[in-house]
Amino acid sequence: MPPKPAGLQSLDYILLGMLAQKPRHGYELHKELSNLEGLGLVWHTKQAQLYALLDKLENQGYLISKSITTESHPPRKEYHLTARGLEVFTTWMLSPVEHGREIRQDFLAKFFFARVNGEETARQVIDAQREVLERLQARIELEDDTLLPTQTYEKQVYLFRLKQIQAFITWLDACVSEI
Repeated sequence: MPPKPAGLQSLDYILLGMLAQKPRHGYELHKELSNLEGLGLVWHTKQAQLYALLDKLENQGYLISKSITTESHPPRKEYHLTARGLEVFTTWMLSPVEHGREIRQDFLAKFFFARVNGEETARQVIDAQREVLERLQARIELEDDTLLPTQTYEKQVYLFRLKQIQAFITWLDACVSEI
């Protein structure tokens, strides 16, 4: 998996993905993340944090902003994704998460954007994630086999992890049938 660009977190990538769809100003982005549909089901941010992230992404060259003036509103910044921003976002979206704990937020965000991008991209993201989960499942099963019978707590932890991974794989299979 390619390394993450320095200093970028999941919410940074989500903002890049939102701007890959169309340019927006900060309030529009915040409103979309506050809506309990789409990404708002998984991600939330305070408006001040969002503006700080947009400034950071612009300073790093992933976004550019243009001042837009209208008669009904004071001037506002409209953010546009740069070619570099699109490249970094696309690499992130197509890269599977490596840990089960990242499924709930990171993978769901990647899957959201993959679906927006089209059925082929959604299937590619699911297939790559399934492959990682199957390797993780095999590793957990091997590690569990090395435990002594007296290590009952450890066995329960491995069983918990294994059941989570199996549930994620089952869920991915259901996602494929819904695409």
